[in-house]
Amino acid sequence: MSASFIPPVDENKRPVYKMELAGPDMLYEPRAFNWTTAKNGSLYNRGPTGSGATPATVEGMDDIGDAAMKFYNSSGTELTQGDSETDEDFQTRLYANCTMTDVVWTPTYDRKCLGAVISCHNRPTSAAYFWAYVDLTSVGGGLIGYTPGGIPLHMMGEDYMLKIDGRVVPETALPSGIPLVFKVVHDILVEADHPSMLVFLEQFRA
Repeated sequence: MSASFIPPVDENKRPVYKMELAGPDMLYEPRAFNWTTAKNGSLYNRGPTGSGATPATVEGMDDIGDAAMKFYNSSGTELTQGDSETDEDFQTRLYANCTMTDVVWTPTYDRKCLGAVISCHNRPTSAAYFWAYVDLTSVGGGLIGYTPGGIPLHMMGEDYMLKIDGRVVPETALPSGIPLVFKVVHDILVEADHPSMLVFLEQFRA
């Protein structure tokens, strides 16, 4: 006689299934990223310990070192600081030319993204859109969009938080070194009008 699997049932006799989101060697470790568009050095991606002369200050916390900002003009050319260009001059050039700000997170471990909370502070008054996607071009693939269509930041309420829940369709674990890109396309703005972004990412990591 052959045996068959009978799943557990609830009080209404409906089958109950358990969804496993993480493997036995993964742990839950959320990550937070915040930055201001077109502002060099504004990305805050630091751990809970500090070093140097002021280890118990906001700027004294040690940078985790796995995320970086990139800036582009309207032609798609990356804007980088020249060897002899001062920080102040580079920032002035960014405010005059930058229309796209990327934060590229490249973790050094395998992970499964579960979802995220996205918030925009200092909401822009002109059109600005947010995307998040996995970049597989380094391994011969394409882009996997988490926010296809773009999130209109200029239409969000001030300090509104948007939650993206990825638990409905568990993601296949992404290997170490595959970047996740947070992209904001915006107009050329004066300093006071640039939006500040917060992304709180839920993940399991190896």
